[in-house]
Amino acid sequence: LRYQSSAISGRTVTWLLGCAGASLLFLRPLLELAQLSLADQHYSHIGLVPLIFLYLVWDKREALSESPRAGHLAGVAFALLALVPIGWSTAFRSELAPGDSLSLTILSFVLLLWGVFVWCFGQVGARVGAFSLFMLLFLVPLPAAWLEVIVQALLWGSAWVTDGLFRLTGIPFFRQHDIFVLPGLTIQVAEECSGIRSTMALTITGLLAGYFTLRSGWSRVALVGALFPLAVFKNGLRIVTLSYLAIHVDMGFMTGNLHRRGGIVFFLVTLTIMAIFIKFLRIVEEWATRGRHPAT
Repeated sequence: LRYQSSAISGRTVTWLLGCAGASLLFLRPLLELAQLSLADQHYSHIGLVPLIFLYLVWDKREALSESPRAGHLAGVAFALLALVPIGWSTAFRSELAPGDSLSLTILSFVLLLWGVFVWCFGQVGARVGAFSLFMLLFLVPLPAAWLEVIVQALLWGSAWVTDGLFRLTGIPFFRQHDIFVLPGLTIQVAEECSGIRSTMALTITGLLAGYFTLRSGWSRVALVGALFPLAVFKNGLRIVTLSYLAIHVDMGFMTGNLHRRGGIVFFLVTLTIMAIFIKFLRIVEEWATRGRHPAT
């Protein structure tokens, strides 16, 4: 037992030293990433990712301690793979969109962290910590083209949800693409309405909730599939609520605190809906389990 505990401690120390070494090697791009997360609301979630990763690893510490051996060959393979994105960034820097070079460099950093993890805990440990390692991908800033696609999808979905909710409220309106003409008010579902920041927060929250509360693969996939509809519903609900209050109560709602700082209210409503959906999925999981293992 003493030898085993010593070996476990040694692997953990090696892993921590490896992570520290990788961070020092990528210190400059990591500082750029920190500045980006503070300056750009699209990436305000990045500061939480390392804390989430460390907690997930700590949560699996007992299973990781039982991983039979290190995975030096696989670890080296990931380390070599990390050279590809940073090499691409260096070779084609002048042709990349602003910010894409940082995305490729941080992707190399994440791959190197994967390599250090597999080197220390082996392939069995990598399977145990697969979700933890996956969450590290949220450190990588989305390339400009990908971010634009996501924002446009959110705007498209939000416009359709807004259309449907306006019909439910009975407010007369005329719609032309993403512009809604209401009595005494015209609104546009613009990029500021995409809710990309809260969508990233919702995505991370949903992934963590599914990981900790659901047991089957199909239920986790169902939850992930519900995240985009929940995100656009939140956006549409916010737009229609503000418009309804502006028309029937006071036009000041379109510029007041609920508009500027009320996002948390609608985010909490969305989390409540997600919690109800997770409860439903857990009930279905229990039914499915009873069906496979009937009482005797």
